[in-house]
Amino acid sequence: MRVRPPPSPLILKPQKFMEMEKQIDSLIEDFCNEIELPVEILKITGYHKPKIYKGIIVSQVRQSLCYHLVNKYPHLSLTYICRKIGYKDHSTWVKQWKVVHNYIKTNDKVFSPYWTILQRVASNPKYSHK
Repeated sequence: MRVRPPPSPLILKPQKFMEMEKQIDSLIEDFCNEIELPVEILKITGYHKPKIYKGIIVSQVRQSLCYHLVNKYPHLSLTYICRKIGYKDHSTWVKQWKVVHNYIKTNDKVFSPYWTILQRVASNPKYSHK
């Protein structure tokens, strides 16, 4: 007798997904505005993506956003979240997860300002989801 796996509780209804997508886009835009980084710079992929833009370390902005979004929206695919913030796929983030976790845990002096600003922006009630 063949046993079927139980249905996944993480399947989202289209309207719920669209609401989350709007929240994520809005959070990314508000965070980028707060640190004065154009969203277009954040979303550049490939070899030509900038490392630093006007003193802002773009990779750490991506890392902080990805860490926050992955933890806040665990039911969304890692690839989806990574592409939203300028990674080509999820492999870069998988390699960096422990590094970012340690940055937060040790209150890294370079990473911490980005993380603090993101937490302040994300604490806005418009980013709470049910």
